[in-house]
Amino acid sequence: MLKYHMYSLDTPNRERGSTTVEWLGLATIAVLVIALLLPQVRSTAGDVWGNVVGQLTGFFS
Repeated sequence: MLKYHMYSLDTPNRERGSTTVEWLGLATIAVLVIALLLPQVRSTAGDVWGNVVGQLTGFFS
């Protein structure tokens, strides 16, 4: 019986869900794009980002 590594190339049809880190990365990119493209929301995006970082810092400390 063959055993495959979790990320083996021999199992191309295996589907996996997105991880929390991937979602956080996408959210970070979205916030940065919005902040750069829309100058009027830069301060709001900065406040939101500060709150998110504060929450994560508190969560992991």
